Amino acid sequence: MYLSLRFHAERAIDIITHILPEDHLLLASSKRVKALILEEIAIDCHNKETEERLLQEAHDLHLSSLQLAKKAFGEFNVQTAKHYGNLGRLYQSMRKFKEAEEMHIKAIQIKEQLLGHEDYEVALSVGHLASLYNYDMNQYDDAERLYLRSIAIGQTGRGCMLFGVFLSFWGVLYRLCMYMVCKGLSSPLPPENASIRLLSLLL
Repeated sequence: MYLSLRFHAERAIDIITHILPEDHLLLASSKRVKALILEEIAIDCHNKETEERLLQEAHDLHLSSLQLAKKAFGEFNVQTAKHYGNLGRLYQSMRKFKEAEEMHIKAIQIKEQLLGHEDYEVALSVGHLASLYNYDMNQYDDAERLYLRSIAIGQTGRGCMLFGVFLSFWGVLYRLCMYMVCKGLSSPLPPENASIRLLSLLL
């Protein structure tokens, strides 16, 4: 499936570059899509050398898309912030966790400045940073705090409970499981633990 998607993404890039300048904004979207496809192919790849090559190609495409967006919209634009978020998730796949953290934080800051602190776009980026802390950096307390913030935004009228925010529920459940593993299954969780409050919402 991904090979077919890659073919069509590359075809789109070829068509756009044939009829438009190489720095045209339309290329940003096509390059972003191809980069996301390459990242998925790399994640599923069992050859380390091929994986690294695909991730590097995806990185170059994401950087190019970011530069095109910044040229068209400037630094403080939601589209630019989304490109920073894409780079953050790619750096996660590349196991460059500090770089990933920087990109996710930059995406959050831009979105907060433009949209406010309670917008669903902010919730999505907050959830991505929480996942980085949760699954890759072992910063479980920070992850839980961010997951709960993402969920809180999703429960507001403006947040409208998007799929990405729904995933934050599962992130907190993972945090709960990690707490139980670290403490031992026989150790009770403290009643004030935020994960317990979350579970009460789900039941």
